[in-house]
Order: sequence, then C-alpha cells, then structure tokens
Amino acid sequence: MTPQVAARVAAELNDWLYSTGGMCADAATRGALLALRQRCRRWAKSGGQRPDDLYTWRNPALALLRRDLDILGLETYESDPDATMLKQLQQELEASLRSDTRSMRRRWGSESPGVIRNP
Repeated sequence: MTPQVAARVAAELNDWLYSTGGMCADAATRGALLALRQRCRRWAKSGGQRPDDLYTWRNPALALLRRDLDILGLETYESDPDATMLKQLQQELEASLRSDTRSMRRRWGSESPGVIRNP
C-alpha cells in the first residue's frame, strides 16, 4: 500500500460510511472504520512510511464488518447454512427450548402447569 492508495481507501471509506452500509453498521464497526479512514487520510497527506497503527485499526474493522454481515471466521464462501452466527443462535435457542420443555415435563408430568384435569 502507498500513500496514494491510502488516499483512495480514505475516500472510499468516507463514501461507504455515509452510504446505506455505513448507516446500518454497528457503532463499533463505524468507529473502527472512522479511525482507519483517519489514518489513511493522514498518511496520504504526509506521505512517507506507513503508519505503525494502520493494521491496528484495519484488522478489527474487517472483523467487525464480518460480524455485522454474520460471517464467522475464515470459512470458504460456499453456501453452508450452518456457517452463520444466526444459524448458531437459532440452534442454541431450539436446544434451550427443548431443555426447558423436558424440565417442565419432569416437574409437572406430561401436562403443562396450566392444564386442569377433569375429575
């Protein structure tokens, strides 16, 4: 990367931040991208060596963008329905509901607590 590329990156980040994507991003994601934009702008103006903290902001910004898009890790881009955080959350919720149902059955028998038995 060069100062000239950093200027282009800063301009593109600015465009994205004020587009639909930037307006929908999580606050932490926007903050990391704003910090990255600032470093790119500074480098573009000053020239010289790459700022020491450029990757300190680039890497978390990418991780936060991936989180916002519900992309885990560095998985391949094949369509695997089990690869998303949303799918994991759904599976955890279903497991929790099954566990709660079993717990209620042990406590109340096969009927739910609101059921009134006919004598």
